[in-house]
Amino acid sequence: MKIEVQKITNLAIVFISLAIVLPKVLPILPNFSFWLILLTLTVGWFLIEVKLNWKNKNRIKKALVIGLFLMFFDFIIENIGAVGFFLGQWESYYSLFFVLYVPIEIIFVTLLGGMAWALYIPKKFNIFYSLGDILLFSTYGMVGEYILVANGIMQYRVKWVPYVFFGYLITWIILHILAYRIVKVNS
Repeated sequence: MKIEVQKITNLAIVFISLAIVLPKVLPILPNFSFWLILLTLTVGWFLIEVKLNWKNKNRIKKALVIGLFLMFFDFIIENIGAVGFFLGQWESYYSLFFVLYVPIEIIFVTLLGGMAWALYIPKKFNIFYSLGDILLFSTYGMVGEYILVANGIMQYRVKWVPYVFFGYLITWIILHILAYRIVKVNS
């Protein structure tokens, strides 16, 4: 359990640091920079996790399943459930290019980030770790989107940002169920 606490603590430190630094640097960077910064950080995390898990090819394959699920899940939510097609609730700006309404960088972030996350979580299910992880990603997902809105990189049609927490909460609950009950990253 000690390693799990350290992992969540380290991730919280990274998220808190980003929540402090990004609002200060985004206004002075070109508008498209955020997506590239996010993608670069995600690729870095992915490479670290693959290196740490390199000998366990089966775990890497299972992580690919989770990464692909997150990528497709996010793509569907962003396109069908939100932007343009039906609800028109939010919109993202300043991507290098978009696939329908989704920034290409987000497609890679969800794939590689989902894989990195699946390699990062403990092999053995622990309810306290999962609750902490779900709350951490839900909280800082919401904070991240607030920062995006505040810097004009994203726009919501209504005061949606407080509800983003629940969207992330549902997503990470699904990911934990997928990882531990369906894909079984622990085997």
